[in-house]
Amino acid sequence: MMTSITKRWQTVIPAPIRKRHAIREGDYLVWLDDGETIKVIPVPADPVTLRQSY
Repeated sequence: MMTSITKRWQTVIPAPIRKRHAIREGDYLVWLDDGETIKVIPVPADPVTLRQSY
């Protein structure tokens, strides 16, 4: 999937990705830049609950 950057430096998370990862308004994302690629990682609302689910 491809998105564009607005003049305010914003982008949109495509709906299928938002739904698959249950990303909602107000959630946080971590941006990882290794110098070659950029990864965007959703931060779970309750990391303790996520950890207990394994």
